[in-house]
Amino acid sequence: MFNIALLSSKSFAPHAAATIVSVLENNKDLKFNILIFTIDFDESTVEKFKQIESKYQSEISVIKLTNDDISIVPQIGRWGFYALGRLVIIKLLSEKYDSVLILGADTIIQGSIKEVFELDMTNYAFAGADDMDNCIKHKERLGLPAESIYSNLDFYLINFKFWREKNINEKVFLYVQNNFNKIQVGDQDVINVICNGYIKELPITYNMQSPYYYHKPQILEKHLVGLELVKKNPIVIHFSEYVKPWNYECKHPLRVKYWYYQNMTPWRNMRKSFWSKRPYLHIPKMELLYILHYFNIKKTNNLYDKL
Repeated sequence: MFNIALLSSKSFAPHAAATIVSVLENNKDLKFNILIFTIDFDESTVEKFKQIESKYQSEISVIKLTNDDISIVPQIGRWGFYALGRLVIIKLLSEKYDSVLILGADTIIQGSIKEVFELDMTNYAFAGADDMDNCIKHKERLGLPAESIYSNLDFYLINFKFWREKNINEKVFLYVQNNFNKIQVGDQDVINVICNGYIKELPITYNMQSPYYYHKPQILEKHLVGLELVKKNPIVIHFSEYVKPWNYECKHPLRVKYWYYQNMTPWRNMRKSFWSKRPYLHIPKMELLYILHYFNIKKTNNLYDKL
């Protein structure tokens, strides 16, 4: 049985459910132990995940974090606890498991992930794919070597045997304590710094972020070769932009994939919401930009191209 963990708020529960269903639907030959950590799920939300569990040959457990759990990490900006919250669940997981796949609740898995679990992780802290091209600035900011890997942490496999051997949890929380002002990308900054030199790189098909689909892909140059092929059928779609598929404004070319799996969850009747505070101004403006873009009148680099 393979272990998967997510951190989710009650408001993100429908999206975490879509992520989980996408895993289970596309990996029916595998059995999973899925752990959902939360600080605010109510009984109704927990019951919905039990409904999902009853349909598959896998276990789904909801773990409510205590005030003591939450207090071990400081709050950061508008994200509050969730900026560093995964450090808490990683600490708890490391005490019980040897290997866990951590997922973001804005991902859709549309292929087999068996090969990831079967990786040789000897001498590696975790396996994850490169972040977007802005990771160049992140590495400069954090004092990491230019040639090092800075991984996006919404799909990554942790080798907890290695973590325990190298006392990585202790180093992680010591770094947060001593370098709090350097942290801008939450737990992602911290883990990439502490695990530098012990990161196994995954192909980008395991973490295809939204800006990779832009007219000018925001991706490291080394991944441009073959990008067009991967874009059409990635194993992991990561809706990493602020505007998500459940927003009316979303134009991601694979947004329908989210709704395909979301409609298999107990939240299937969920309605879309507006991302912008003034959609009556924002949406018409974006529609005009897309019309100009699609008809080659005026191309905009950060708009999605059609596949």
